[in-house]
Amino acid sequence: MKICILGSGKVGTHLASAFYNKGHILTQVFSRSIEKAQGLSEMVAAEPINQVSSIKKGADLYLLCIPDDAIATFVGQLAIHLPQDSMVAHTAGHVAS
Repeated sequence: MKICILGSGKVGTHLASAFYNKGHILTQVFSRSIEKAQGLSEMVAAEPINQVSSIKKGADLYLLCIPDDAIATFVGQLAIHLPQDSMVAHTAGHVAS
């Protein structure tokens, strides 16, 4: 499976490593900080990016590992760049419904 990890904090790092170690292809790692994206990308052989507009189409899964309060805004930006049938999932500590 081709996976794009969006977020390079603790959750993003652990999930990226787990997917990579199971043989999945990590296409890109996004972080607002290019240095953080580069650090994780080197561990999982992915392309580091720090701009939403740089996210490439073609991943099987776009996994948001970002702070809960950033999900709504980020998804709005992300939706512009991906095909409608893209699979997007997010991790969350707690999000009110």
